[in-house]
Amino acid sequence: MVAAVERVILGGVAITARALDAEAEDLTFSQWRVLTILGDEAAHSHVRGVGDRVGVSAPSASRLLRRLEDRGLIALERDLRDRRYMRVHLTLAGQTVRDRVLGRRRLLIQEALGRADGRLPANLLGAIGALGAIGEALIERA
Repeated sequence: MVAAVERVILGGVAITARALDAEAEDLTFSQWRVLTILGDEAAHSHVRGVGDRVGVSAPSASRLLRRLEDRGLIALERDLRDRRYMRVHLTLAGQTVRDRVLGRRRLLIQEALGRADGRLPANLLGAIGALGAIGEALIERA
């Protein structure tokens, strides 16, 4: 089972890399992770929390976020309740890039599923639901 999940993950990374190359070729995978994380968050996030989710140290997170801010994809602001912290959120430009990459990735996934159609099991919906649950568990641990 682990090998099958690993193949799905590798396929997901490959599809994401293709989508990034097509829609935002100068965006690194870590930068993409930031846009993904911020787009999934309901409220503005703190810099440290974003760094933890990406899996980088605080200094690396600061550099990563400053590069995205310089490109106009995110905004950094002092937390008004606790001025020791910086909050980070997507700008309209960042949301646009995120939406374009996600849209391209969905198209690439649809194409891949279309090519595999003859090899897909009849109970695919149950399998996809299980994969979704596995994906959520992996995201929570990342």
